[in-house]
Amino acid sequence: MDSTYNIRNFCYNFYIYFVILAFLYPRGFSEYIPEYKKFFVIMIACATVLICIQCLIHITKNCILKFRFRYLPFIGYFFMVFVISCIIKNDFLNGKQQIFLYPILCLFIFLNFKNKPEKFLKSLSNILLVLFLANMIIFTDYFAEHVHITFLGHIQIISQLGILSVFSNTLLYIITNKQKIRRIFFIIFTLFIMFTTDTDSAVLSGVILLIGIIIYKSKLYYLLCLKSQWYVFVMFYFSTFIIYLTVNNILIKINLVFEFSGRNFVWRAALDKFFQSPIIGYGIEGVLLETFWSEWVGIGFNYAHNQIMQTLLDGGSILLVIYFIMLLACASSINMIFNKEYKILANICLITFLFVSIFDSVSSYCYVFIFLSIIISIPDIAKNNDIFKI
Repeated sequence: MDSTYNIRNFCYNFYIYFVILAFLYPRGFSEYIPEYKKFFVIMIACATVLICIQCLIHITKNCILKFRFRYLPFIGYFFMVFVISCIIKNDFLNGKQQIFLYPILCLFIFLNFKNKPEKFLKSLSNILLVLFLANMIIFTDYFAEHVHITFLGHIQIISQLGILSVFSNTLLYIITNKQKIRRIFFIIFTLFIMFTTDTDSAVLSGVILLIGIIIYKSKLYYLLCLKSQWYVFVMFYFSTFIIYLTVNNILIKINLVFEFSGRNFVWRAALDKFFQSPIIGYGIEGVLLETFWSEWVGIGFNYAHNQIMQTLLDGGSILLVIYFIMLLACASSINMIFNKEYKILANICLITFLFVSIFDSVSSYCYVFIFLSIIISIPDIAKNNDIFKI
């Protein structure tokens, strides 16, 4: 009996690590070694098959896949992404991950986090630690000559990986109350990586997380224990306001030199494209933005450097409304948390992700969906924990 249990436990642990690593794989070498990219493409395909098998087993055992009403915004978002991309693009050659793989990853989290939150968070935090260590120690010299590329991938993803690392490690400690020193080291190490990365979004994200730690240690809980919807509304408005000021050169007119690394040109190009298809956009990677430097490189690009702009391009006003509803649904889950430690952690990480969304298109990567899927699933572990309102 014990040997059977140990084998099953080992297989389940391997499955969790395998799937998480497949989706978080370090992308740096993909730019230069085709075989490296092919290996992880195969790995992601295998992980997707395994998730589908787990889903089928779950349905077989329980007769039905347990549906939560709060998952509906996730379903609506990915369904609309699929439908718009199908109608507008008529193909899925580009954007396959966002259209097919990200919803499957969310399903994986819905199925596994609620049942074994400690095991899931430990796997996630351990993988992130190994990736950060490899990025800083082993492959630093190799990528030193490459502009804006690290072992982990483009430097713009460091902020999102950092938020996810701080969130998973802190949440794991709060749940287990174990290995305090190790978790503190993980968090300090993550912040160090963020502060030493050559990108403003990572540095500023690290500052926001550090402010959250200071607020918690100073016991100013009320600052981060408001209704979470307020943070979504405020950051959404702030993002729109920044776009308006930047696109209209208002900051420059008042002698404030803020061009946000050329994002003013990108946002103008994105707005021009949006007004040509304001309702349903263009589908995932369905349109190329062109700026003055596009003449130098010869091609356009799809990355809008702002989540609102990116969502408008991907699915127009319809998808933006659904994306906003999805954020509000996650905020409602945070409101259900009774324990201040959980609520402060969830809110500060939500605020930081929303801040990153001002300057980066977070939906282009899976990290924000991992975070939101964990947040939306928190009420599912309420029955096994007395730290939540039930």
